[in-house]
Amino acid sequence: MSQERDRDIESLEELEQYITLAELLARYGGAAFEEIVRAAPTHRRSPFFQNLAASCHRFLAAYENQNFQPLENGEAYVLHVLSQVLANEENVCLFDVGANEGIWSAIAVKFFPNAAIHAFEIVPETRDILKQRTEAFQDITIVESGLSSEPGAVRIRHFPGANQLTTISAYPHNLDCVEIDASVTTGDIYVRESSISHIHFLKIDVEGAEKEVLKGFEKTFSQKKIDVVQFEYGKVNILMKALLIDFHQFFEERGYLVGKIYPNYVEFRDYNFLHEDFLGYNYLAVRRDYSRLIQALSIPSE
Repeated sequence: MSQERDRDIESLEELEQYITLAELLARYGGAAFEEIVRAAPTHRRSPFFQNLAASCHRFLAAYENQNFQPLENGEAYVLHVLSQVLANEENVCLFDVGANEGIWSAIAVKFFPNAAIHAFEIVPETRDILKQRTEAFQDITIVESGLSSEPGAVRIRHFPGANQLTTISAYPHNLDCVEIDASVTTGDIYVRESSISHIHFLKIDVEGAEKEVLKGFEKTFSQKKIDVVQFEYGKVNILMKALLIDFHQFFEERGYLVGKIYPNYVEFRDYNFLHEDFLGYNYLAVRRDYSRLIQALSIPSE
């Protein structure tokens, strides 16, 4: 950098006139980044650096697809691609575990109008909404229990008015909650009692209990009856002691390839410590021998 630029970049007062890193780089060039990095630890209380840090967090969250909306975050895209791969398949079976109010199931019906969908919702109040939303779809079965690693009862925390936050964890939502004792069964028991021969897609969204749900499908996995699993990963996994590496190990031991869902593709990848970021949200595990689907999902759409 020239001496003039050195003087400019060393002036914190001048730096604080700028809000974004992009503006700084546009003015000073790439060398500005190194200057900012060096200055950051000793100027953490500066409004400029605090704003910059907040902007970086927001950018990283967006970059890593921290988005709850199924029509925008890639969940619907995955169903779209799968529906093309299964275009000639009869008797398609989908599981919606943690169906909540039925948003995902309603989207799935559009791509799989003839599929059998089994929607599990553990909270009676939420289940009533689910039934109302899906009553027009004759092939959706509403299951009046949750899934876990063992049959029985679990205590859950339900947040009236925020049904999507229901959890067995102690996640510190700043909302009033009620505790409910709810019944659960296992995936293996349900599959056996319902005479289900194959699950083409298993979607799990249970606010931290994903690992327990997966354990309950152990026999079904061993029989290779499940093609694809969608699961969530985020900050609640810290409390549940279920890290991303645990999911990778679980699925890789059973012959699956794991990837993260983005709006227009799935990034299949080996585990890396850098991925343990708790930014969420949706991941996909696909049988390694399902090469047609893996290839179709790996190529970003326009």
